Amino acid sequence: MARRLLTRTLGCTIVEAVDGVDALEVLDRERIDLAIIDLSLPRLGGVEVIEAVRASKVLQDLPVFVVSQMRDEGLVRELVALGVSGYLLKPLREEQIVRRIAPLALS
Repeated sequence: MARRLLTRTLGCTIVEAVDGVDALEVLDRERIDLAIIDLSLPRLGGVEVIEAVRASKVLQDLPVFVVSQMRDEGLVRELVALGVSGYLLKPLREEQIVRRIAPLALS
């Protein structure tokens, strides 16, 4: 649903990664305008991917949205400290994506 909405409705080009290590490789080789990162990535978790993005001089300002089922307040504080642009709870809903991601995807 998110992929369809982002491509058809917002005209985004989607580049997917199979795990956290692959995500960092994709971010290194592709020009990415916005990242949506699931916290439950295999091999290298979402938090670790975000920490690597923020540590990169090239990617440190990349808008990052987190997708997760976790509602842990401490985790959310950690993510805010890492400068995430938003936190989207699963299951994703169309209005949630449009309201939160569209403004950054269309800029």
